Amino acid sequence: MRKSYLTGLLFIIFLISGAQAQTVATDTIMVLPFENASNKPEFNWVGESFADSLSNLLKVQTMNVVANEERKVIQLRLNVPLTTLPSLATSLKLAREAKATLLVAGRYNIIPAQGEIAASISVTTKVIRVSEGRFVNEELPDGRRITRDINLLDALANLQTIQGQLAYQVLLQRNKNLEFSQKHFVDLSNKVPSKAFEAYIKGLLTPDSDVKTREGFYKNALRLFAEAKTSETDAAAKIYGDVALELGHFYLNQKQNQNAIEYFSKVPGNDSHYPEAAFYIGLIYWQQNNYEQALAVLSPLADDLRLNSVYNTLGAIAVQASRAEKDKTKASGRLTQGLEFLRKASESAPEEIESRFNYSVALFLTNNFNETIEQIRPVLALNP
Repeated sequence: MRKSYLTGLLFIIFLISGAQAQTVATDTIMVLPFENASNKPEFNWVGESFADSLSNLLKVQTMNVVANEERKVIQLRLNVPLTTLPSLATSLKLAREAKATLLVAGRYNIIPAQGEIAASISVTTKVIRVSEGRFVNEELPDGRRITRDINLLDALANLQTIQGQLAYQVLLQRNKNLEFSQKHFVDLSNKVPSKAFEAYIKGLLTPDSDVKTREGFYKNALRLFAEAKTSETDAAAKIYGDVALELGHFYLNQKQNQNAIEYFSKVPGNDSHYPEAAFYIGLIYWQQNNYEQALAVLSPLADDLRLNSVYNTLGAIAVQASRAEKDKTKASGRLTQGLEFLRKASESAPEEIESRFNYSVALFLTNNFNETIEQIRPVLALNP
């Protein structure tokens, strides 16, 4: 995945996760790709699939999860290569940087098919408490506390079922009164057809330089997903949202803006990735100086998410739209609209320099010089 995409994505991850947090979580967990102990590089994709799948499955009300994309951003920021698995010490450093309290690490071995016996996978997983750098203790019915690995063995074809079982076991180690059953996590993990999931993960792992192969994996994942969902009556249910999002970013990185908009637009409105997809559609329209379309796409995000970063972006677009508008009445309206967005951004996060600076510029453009001075002085104090 491209560094520019990952770095820019950190904002949108924060944006969405902040909006969705409904309950105060007592722990934050980060999942690393699992180590391939089989000496069979053709199965390296399995390790990344654990990081991707568990990061989604572990999202319960009392647990914050460091998104898989955010973990990659942090690795890049700390100059830890994405292509090699970090040591335990480096992993703990990454977890602390992400403010995680728990770290999940594991290794797996692939046993090839032999005759009529299908290929199988054995997985060993550890849950580590970051502050102490030691394994999580588990309380037994008799009151004793022990530490144990989580060991699972099954056919490789049942990989997603294993990941659902593993998510349940990880949460159970932390809380014996877990409100969800193992079946709940297994059902969640199998929502995506296995072949489509495999193609998606392989697309994620394909080097940036091999654009045709990456594009092929993603499009194949979309096709396989849709074919497996042929009985669905809702067209949106036949779209693999994760892959549509990745294809949007793929074409955006290739500067194929219309293709990027097409695939970002395919992300269903009820998909957790929809706010991110809509945000990037809005940014593309903004880059094209299509201010009306940009505001139309982004404004609902402000209404739904009510976050500083969205207000700040919308305010900047509206102010720029007002400067480009030849009709004085429309220009004044856009400037007023931008001013209101930027006011909300500044008030919701007064410590953020960018929002307050933008608000002061908008005030200056409305000839409100006294309030401009009031807004700009704290900015100067923070960053002379």
